[in-house]
Amino acid sequence: RKVDSPHALAGSLEKPRYYRFDRRVARHSRQVLERLMLASDFIEHRYFERVDCHALASIAGMSKCHFVRVYKQAIGQSPYQHLIRRRASAALNLMGVTLQPTLAIACAVGFESTSSLSKALKKFSAKGIPKLIY
Repeated sequence: RKVDSPHALAGSLEKPRYYRFDRRVARHSRQVLERLMLASDFIEHRYFERVDCHALASIAGMSKCHFVRVYKQAIGQSPYQHLIRRRASAALNLMGVTLQPTLAIACAVGFESTSSLSKALKKFSAKGIPKLIY
Protein backbone atom coordinates (compact mmCIF):
# COMPACT_ATOMS: atom_id res chain seq x y z
CA ARG A 1 0.00 0.00 0.00
CA LYS A 2 1.30 3.41 -0.91
CA VAL A 3 1.26 6.20 1.68
CA ASP A 4 0.80 9.72 0.32
CA SER A 5 2.29 11.55 3.26
CA PRO A 6 4.09 10.70 6.48
CA HIS A 7 1.13 12.06 8.43
CA ALA A 8 -1.35 9.66 6.84
CA LEU A 9 -0.49 6.90 9.32
CA ALA A 10 -0.45 9.26 12.29
CA GLY A 11 -4.22 8.99 12.70
CA SER A 12 -4.06 5.24 13.18
CA LEU A 13 -1.08 5.37 15.56
CA GLU A 14 -2.38 8.06 17.91
CA LYS A 15 -2.38 7.35 21.60
CA PRO A 16 -5.83 6.46 22.86
CA ARG A 17 -7.67 9.33 24.47
CA TYR A 18 -8.34 8.84 28.12
CA TYR A 19 -11.92 8.32 29.12
CA ARG A 20 -13.23 11.32 31.00
CA PHE A 21 -15.22 10.17 33.99
CA ASP A 22 -18.74 11.42 34.48
CA ARG A 23 -20.12 11.05 38.01
CA ARG A 24 -23.56 10.09 36.72
CA VAL A 25 -22.12 7.36 34.51
CA ALA A 26 -19.14 6.20 36.53
CA ARG A 27 -19.60 2.93 38.33
CA HIS A 28 -17.45 2.07 41.26
CA SER A 29 -17.02 -1.31 42.81
CA ARG A 30 -18.45 -1.94 46.25
CA GLN A 31 -14.93 -2.24 47.66
CA VAL A 32 -13.94 1.21 46.34
CA LEU A 33 -17.12 2.77 47.71
CA GLU A 34 -16.51 1.16 51.11
CA ARG A 35 -12.97 2.58 51.20
CA LEU A 36 -14.30 6.01 50.23
CA MET A 37 -16.85 5.79 53.02
CA LEU A 38 -14.03 5.07 55.49
CA ALA A 39 -12.38 8.33 54.44
CA SER A 40 -15.72 10.16 54.59
CA ASP A 41 -16.39 8.81 58.09
CA PHE A 42 -12.91 9.93 59.12
CA ILE A 43 -13.79 13.48 58.01
CA GLU A 44 -17.15 13.35 59.80
CA HIS A 45 -15.74 12.16 63.11
CA ARG A 46 -12.32 13.87 63.18
CA TYR A 47 -12.96 17.17 61.34
CA PHE A 48 -11.52 19.18 64.26
CA GLU A 49 -8.07 17.61 63.80
CA ARG A 50 -5.50 18.45 61.17
CA VAL A 51 -6.62 16.33 58.20
CA ASP A 52 -4.61 16.16 55.00
CA CYS A 53 -5.34 14.49 51.71
CA HIS A 54 -2.45 12.04 51.99
CA ALA A 55 -3.86 10.66 55.24
CA LEU A 56 -7.33 10.27 53.72
CA ALA A 57 -5.88 8.60 50.63
CA SER A 58 -3.93 6.16 52.78
CA ILE A 59 -7.10 5.33 54.73
CA ALA A 60 -8.79 4.57 51.42
CA GLY A 61 -5.75 2.66 50.17
CA MET A 62 -5.31 4.81 47.05
CA SER A 63 -2.87 7.32 45.66
CA LYS A 64 -3.66 10.95 46.44
CA CYS A 65 -4.60 11.95 42.89
CA HIS A 66 -6.74 8.88 42.27
CA PHE A 67 -8.42 9.28 45.65
CA VAL A 68 -9.39 12.92 45.06
CA ARG A 69 -10.75 12.14 41.58
CA VAL A 70 -12.79 9.10 42.66
CA TYR A 71 -14.01 10.78 45.87
CA LYS A 72 -15.32 13.76 43.92
CA GLN A 73 -17.06 11.47 41.42
CA ALA A 74 -18.68 9.29 44.07
CA ILE A 75 -19.51 11.83 46.80
CA GLY A 76 -20.09 14.90 44.64
CA GLN A 77 -17.55 17.18 46.31
CA SER A 78 -13.83 17.10 46.91
CA PRO A 79 -12.51 15.85 50.26
CA TYR A 80 -11.37 19.38 51.11
CA GLN A 81 -14.83 20.83 50.41
CA HIS A 82 -16.39 18.10 52.52
CA LEU A 83 -14.03 18.89 55.39
CA ILE A 84 -14.64 22.65 55.25
CA ARG A 85 -18.42 22.15 55.02
CA ARG A 86 -18.34 19.86 58.06
CA ARG A 87 -16.26 22.35 60.04
CA ALA A 88 -18.57 25.24 59.09
CA SER A 89 -21.61 23.22 60.10
CA ALA A 90 -20.06 22.35 63.47
CA ALA A 91 -19.12 25.99 64.04
CA LEU A 92 -22.69 27.11 63.36
CA ASN A 93 -23.99 24.53 65.81
CA LEU A 94 -21.55 25.70 68.48
CA MET A 95 -22.44 29.35 67.89
CA GLY A 96 -26.06 28.49 68.57
CA VAL A 97 -25.46 26.75 71.90
CA THR A 98 -22.48 28.53 73.48
CA LEU A 99 -21.34 32.03 74.32
CA GLN A 100 -17.67 31.30 73.61
CA PRO A 101 -15.73 33.85 71.54
CA THR A 102 -15.59 33.23 67.83
CA LEU A 103 -11.86 32.54 67.90
CA ALA A 104 -12.39 29.75 70.45
CA ILE A 105 -15.13 28.22 68.29
CA ALA A 106 -12.98 28.49 65.17
CA CYS A 107 -10.08 26.73 66.89
CA ALA A 108 -12.38 24.08 68.37
CA VAL A 109 -13.66 22.98 64.97
CA GLY A 110 -10.28 23.08 63.21
CA PHE A 111 -10.05 26.52 61.62
CA GLU A 112 -6.87 28.49 62.19
CA SER A 113 -8.51 31.91 62.47
CA THR A 114 -11.84 33.68 62.56
CA SER A 115 -11.28 34.94 59.02
CA SER A 116 -11.03 31.38 57.68
CA LEU A 117 -14.19 30.51 59.59
CA SER A 118 -15.92 33.59 58.20
CA LYS A 119 -14.93 32.70 54.61
CA ALA A 120 -16.17 29.15 55.04
CA LEU A 121 -19.49 30.32 56.45
CA LYS A 122 -19.96 32.75 53.57
CA LYS A 123 -19.14 30.10 51.00
CA PHE A 124 -20.80 26.98 52.36
CA SER A 125 -23.49 27.99 54.79
CA ALA A 126 -27.03 28.42 53.52
CA LYS A 127 -27.80 30.60 56.54
CA GLY A 128 -24.84 32.90 55.99
CA ILE A 129 -22.84 34.42 58.79
CA PRO A 130 -24.72 34.80 62.05
CA LYS A 131 -24.60 38.14 63.85
CA LEU A 132 -22.60 36.56 66.68
CA ILE A 133 -19.27 36.85 64.85
CA TYR A 134 -17.14 39.58 66.41
